[in-house]
Amino acid sequence: MKKFSIHLLIILLCSSCGVFSDRPRSEVEAIYAKESDGSSFVTISKMRVHIRDQGSKENPTLVMIHGISDSLHTWEHWAQELQKNYRVIRFDVPGFGLTDNVTEENFKPQFYNEFMAELFNVLEIDQAILIGNSLGGYISWNFALFKPSKVKALVLLDPAAYPLSPPWVVRIASTPIRSIAENFSPRWMTRSVAREVFYDDDKLSEQVVDRYHAMLMLDGARKRYMKVFSAINKFADKEPLGIENLKAPTLLLWGDRDQWINPNQIERWKKDVAGVQSIIFKDVGHAPQEEAPKMSLEAAIPFIESNR
Repeated sequence: MKKFSIHLLIILLCSSCGVFSDRPRSEVEAIYAKESDGSSFVTISKMRVHIRDQGSKENPTLVMIHGISDSLHTWEHWAQELQKNYRVIRFDVPGFGLTDNVTEENFKPQFYNEFMAELFNVLEIDQAILIGNSLGGYISWNFALFKPSKVKALVLLDPAAYPLSPPWVVRIASTPIRSIAENFSPRWMTRSVAREVFYDDDKLSEQVVDRYHAMLMLDGARKRYMKVFSAINKFADKEPLGIENLKAPTLLLWGDRDQWINPNQIERWKKDVAGVQSIIFKDVGHAPQEEAPKMSLEAAIPFIESNR
């Protein structure tokens, strides 16, 4: 609570510095959605969705789903390696990155279940292994309950599932200063949030901070983020529905220094879901795929290979 209050005070004191203007979508897409990097846009659930579909369609399919305030780029290392032997699909989750908005009212498991079902249909995916981080993990295991025949296995990195206290940047959306946060967005604040995601500051490159900040400053993104954050606050304290019915083989990968979702939640997973495997990474934060890409991928490959 003390840390949260300090962040609120900083925002209030600094808001007098002025309004930070949005960046045009075309400018951000020119940097982060290059066709030469594999990016394209498809229509799913009436939304323009940023995707990368790489590797041979003759190979088994992996679908990678990022967390809050992130984008498909977080999987870059994993994707570059895995596309040699798999069809690798990543996308910007509705509400984040370069994909269209999702309304606060629609931000719920059923919306994402239906979105995922249409994504599978549009991209002609019969079955896939789902790989999800944080919110992406939440989307993954919910879809495995919704369409179990479509999901071969789950690789979940620091996944959301059980009740938690959202990070301060999410809680701001349910405070009176929400409107200030929608306009006051200096780069140093983006870096402050990113430092909570990464445990080791030396692993947090300026390129990653630039990407986070560019996505935040995208035309309309800050208001969009606040809508999604507000919705997250409403269900963050809820128990997961039906998680004990998961049948897909599941591997949990978790950073032991995760400040956003405590690794002690692994015990709840093992109590509720039969056969869950887990690996904990020492001195790694909330996004192992980006802070420790080589180590986390090496830990996941044997499980992926055994379920392909």
